[in-house]
Amino acid sequence: MKKNIMRKAAWAMAGALMFTSVLGSSVVSQAAPKTKKIVMNKKKVTLKVGKTFKLKVKKVTPAKASKAVTYKSNKTKIATVSKKGVIKAKKVGKAKITVVSKKNKKAKATVNVVVKKASAKPKVPAVTAVPTVNPTPAASAAPGTSAPPSVTQTPDTSATPAPTSTPVMTKPPKTQPPKTTTPSPTPKYEEPDETAPPTNFVDLTSDDSYHNESPDGATVTKNEDGSLTVTFTKQWAAINFYLPDNAQIYYSAYKSVALTYTSKGGNLGHALYDVDTIVGGSQAGDGEVGKHPDWGQKVVESAEENTLIFPVTSECAGGCIRGLQVFNPNETTEDNPIEITIKAVVFSIKENPSLDDLKPPVKPSIDVSIESAPTEMAVSETSDITVAVKEGTIESAKWEVEGDAVTIEKDNELKTVLTAVKAGEAKVSVTVTVKIGDKTETATKTVTIQVNNPAKKE
Repeated sequence: MKKNIMRKAAWAMAGALMFTSVLGSSVVSQAAPKTKKIVMNKKKVTLKVGKTFKLKVKKVTPAKASKAVTYKSNKTKIATVSKKGVIKAKKVGKAKITVVSKKNKKAKATVNVVVKKASAKPKVPAVTAVPTVNPTPAASAAPGTSAPPSVTQTPDTSATPAPTSTPVMTKPPKTQPPKTTTPSPTPKYEEPDETAPPTNFVDLTSDDSYHNESPDGATVTKNEDGSLTVTFTKQWAAINFYLPDNAQIYYSAYKSVALTYTSKGGNLGHALYDVDTIVGGSQAGDGEVGKHPDWGQKVVESAEENTLIFPVTSECAGGCIRGLQVFNPNETTEDNPIEITIKAVVFSIKENPSLDDLKPPVKPSIDVSIESAPTEMAVSETSDITVAVKEGTIESAKWEVEGDAVTIEKDNELKTVLTAVKAGEAKVSVTVTVKIGDKTETATKTVTIQVNNPAKKE
């Protein structure tokens, strides 16, 4: 009986431990919510072949969620990634690293990897071998009364050369920014198969055309005429204009960039880029930005429209320009800002383009008409309508109706059918894509239709 009591006590204790374990795991699982979002330390990594970079989880949402993740590369021949997030560049190309939460497979992040050609290593001169020192000859036994052999004099040690004097540092300008490491010039890419157009006009209306490095020190306003007004209120605030991220095709072509502007409040500085420019706050390459600033404040204050042409500098090893930066080297505040309205940024393959070279191309005008379009219709009446252009070939058409007085049969054909469904006013518009020569343009045509109730028969 005593054994039975002890056996029951042991089973009870085991059950209690099991319940405690289950309860504990339940508490732990409640304390670790599911990961909903992952933010990495880099969205884009540019490496040279053979280089590595370690990815880290910067933060997760919610904050108390687990940061445990897995890594996977979609192109292991270009870049591999270890279980700990170490990327290794294998060969030139592009790859994508997918980061997935171990706690929630739906929580993901991606990191784009660009692998570039490694710089050629400079040849190290061969080290001259140190000449061997002949051993001191053993002294011969003194023969009789012969004079002992004379001891060979040890050659004098060559004098130590005087150290080269340290070059005197040039005095930095008064308006020098915080000290940074000067990047080495970027080597030139190989000749691309696809060449760049002679001029590249930056579309200032696009958010992708510029990057505001200092949102707290510079505000950007888009104007109705397509220009940008930048107001600098802090020293060293800067705005960048750059070519597309896939601009290797442009790398060996552009020799100058032109800036057309008006400004007030003071002079500004500028810088040229010869590698991938700063996009989204991250630097391309291994910290080698390839930016070459000019502290001369050449963007002078100008109430009238002014055009400046900045040619390639001797520091640009590739002999090219891929980006332009305008920065404020002055101590300014919100009470005394510097304002610049940028009318145009144009990249050119010429070092000294003429003003005619910098004129934007004139878009061909497209004469669009909607044939057989009625101005009035009666309820239940139908009408065939067709879109036509005087010049060029229509590649696509998109019909839209504003209001509920009419409907259309097909919204993506050159020809469609209108049906009047209720009394009221409707606007029918069509947007066409037209190819004229080697250019493609879009245009829209709109007609207004009044729908009336049909007259009652007597």
